[in-house]
Amino acid sequence: MALIRLAVLVLLGILSGPALAECVAEDIDSVSLQLDVEPPAAPDVTLRPVLPTCLRGLSGPEQENCPREELTKYGEEVDEWVEDLNDYATATNRFANQAAEFANSAIQYARHARGFADSALEFRNCEAEAIYSASEE
Repeated sequence: MALIRLAVLVLLGILSGPALAECVAEDIDSVSLQLDVEPPAAPDVTLRPVLPTCLRGLSGPEQENCPREELTKYGEEVDEWVEDLNDYATATNRFANQAAEFANSAIQYARHARGFADSALEFRNCEAEAIYSASEE
């Protein structure tokens, strides 16, 4: 009797095998959604050039009476500061582009995940139908 039960179970397993094989569970691609960039730090305002005292409060350029070395140094500091500001603007633009690219990827990934979830529902329904069909035989 035990041998007959075993034979029936094996037969049911064989018969339900093809039905189970028709149900396919899809896999979602392993995509990393990590934004690995940090927003750039603003230039340190304490490094902003300070207008030399000899240039403060002048009503016109004819009143300027600064040593040439001080004017040259101030001009170089202003040039450096402008370069730092330009570098910062370029870096923030690059960061914004990378963040936008990440956001677009996240939208695509969300759409793909929705399809993955829909596929899982189809797989669940297929499996339920296979179990139900096998139980009717």
